[in-house]
Amino acid sequence: LLWSNSGYAIDDQNNMHSNEFDTVSLGITHQFTPQIRSTLGYGYMKAKDNNRFAELQRTSTTQNKQLWQGWVNALYNPYKPITLGIEYVYGERETFDNRNGIDNRFNMIASYDF
Repeated sequence: LLWSNSGYAIDDQNNMHSNEFDTVSLGITHQFTPQIRSTLGYGYMKAKDNNRFAELQRTSTTQNKQLWQGWVNALYNPYKPITLGIEYVYGERETFDNRNGIDNRFNMIASYDF
C-alpha cells in the first residue's frame, strides 16, 4: 500500500508536487505450532484528491485514488533454514481517472535462510 503511487508529480513548469494519502494496515499473526504460522491482514489507502498532485493525475491510469487489499497466508518451517509458504491476496482499486481494477492471486514461496 505505501508504495502504490508515485511520491510526487512534476508540472509543466518543473515544479514538484507531493502525493498525500492516508493508509491503514491491520493484521494478526498466529503461531499454531513451532513449524506453522499464519497471518490475516487488511490494508486501505485513500489519496487526497483536492491538491495539485491529484489535479496532475486526473488522466492517469496508473495512480491510485483509493485501494484496499486483504490477504491470508500460511508459512511452514519443516526445519530451521527452510520456509515454505502460500498466500491468497484479493484487492480492489480506483485510479484518478475513475477506472477500477481487481487484484486476485495466489503466491507461493520457498526460502532458505543462510
